[in-house]
Amino acid sequence: MRTLLVGCSGGIGTAIARRLTEKGHSLIGIDRQKPLADLIPVFYEVDLNQTEQVRFVCTQVSEEVPSLWSIVYCAGIYPVVDFEHYTVELWDEVHNVNAKAAFIILQNLSSLLEESGRIVTIVSEAAHAGSRDLAYSSSKAALLGLTKSLALNLAPRGIRVNAVCPGPIETPILERMPADRVRDYEKRILLRRFGRPEEVAVAVDFLVAPENSYMTGATIDANGGLYLR
Repeated sequence: MRTLLVGCSGGIGTAIARRLTEKGHSLIGIDRQKPLADLIPVFYEVDLNQTEQVRFVCTQVSEEVPSLWSIVYCAGIYPVVDFEHYTVELWDEVHNVNAKAAFIILQNLSSLLEESGRIVTIVSEAAHAGSRDLAYSSSKAALLGLTKSLALNLAPRGIRVNAVCPGPIETPILERMPADRVRDYEKRILLRRFGRPEEVAVAVDFLVAPENSYMTGATIDANGGLYLR
């Protein structure tokens, strides 16, 4: 199975790459930083904030990759900037990476998906519960809306489109959060700990598995019980 993993070099992306490689996926990676070479045999270095670069890599992939079983969009940035200091430029950058690039890639490359293929987006609990980082929560809500709309549009081809909404995960992003915010999360999580990237990867593996054939437009909350719905 050939899988395109966008955002393959971060903490969650690396965990997904490891998990899918173990399950026999041949990975194609897109990110602005090079991943672990043994996990991603084909890699495109792209700044997802640059729309022309995103469009160009879509052309490259279309010309060089015959087909895909799945596309996993794992890219995202979380500036951790207070409301009073947010700029329009930062707002645009976060939305470009977290939502706009996803739209461009999925619109252009979904035609490569095999019949009954898979799309998985890594969203965030912030899409449901909000975040003090304005652009992060709004862009993730946009990505979740895009996921549901793609499920509607691609259903005639049998493409399953689903999302994973992680809660706080042990990645460098968590390390940059203010200590009071971290303590607040710890109090609210029912399992009383933060998640591991490998636990998000398990959910992605489940969603792209050929045997998981009756889920589309759904969301898996991998958040340790941060909220219940």
